[in-house]
Amino acid sequence: MLSFKRDFTQLYLKVLVFADLLFSSDSAANSNKIKFMQQMLDEQEPDLVILLGNAVNGSAWDGLDESYFQNTWNEVMAPLNEKSVDVAFTFGDLDSKGNLGNELNILKFINSNEYNQYTYMAPVSVDGWTFFSLPIHSVKC
Repeated sequence: MLSFKRDFTQLYLKVLVFADLLFSSDSAANSNKIKFMQQMLDEQEPDLVILLGNAVNGSAWDGLDESYFQNTWNEVMAPLNEKSVDVAFTFGDLDSKGNLGNELNILKFINSNEYNQYTYMAPVSVDGWTFFSLPIHSVKC
C-alpha cells in the first residue's frame, strides 16, 4: 500500500519512472540495463516504480522461444523485486509482439508478480490496453 512518508519538514512519495527499457534476448544489453536500474534504485530509493511501456522488446522475439516474454519480463523485474518496490506498468506497442500474443495474457502474467499491484485492463471506453490506479493513503508515522 502506497503512503506518504514524513521527513521532518515535509511529506513525500518518491516515484521513479523507466520508459522504453527494451529488454530482449541480448544478455549483454540487458545486463547494462539491469546495472542502470540497480544504480537508480539505490540512489533514489523510490516508493513506486512506473514502467511506461516497451519494457520488453517483443519485436526481437525469434518466434520459437515460447518462454521469451516470461523470461525477459523476469529480467526486467529482478532488480525491482530485489528492492521489494511496488510497480505500475502500461503497455507499449512492442510489449505485445512476443510469444504471449495478446495483452490479456501479458497482463495476467505480469500481475502474478507480488509487487505489481496497480495495473489493470483499461475499460473499453479508454484508448489503450492498461491503466493503473494509485490509491495513496495517509502519512506513515
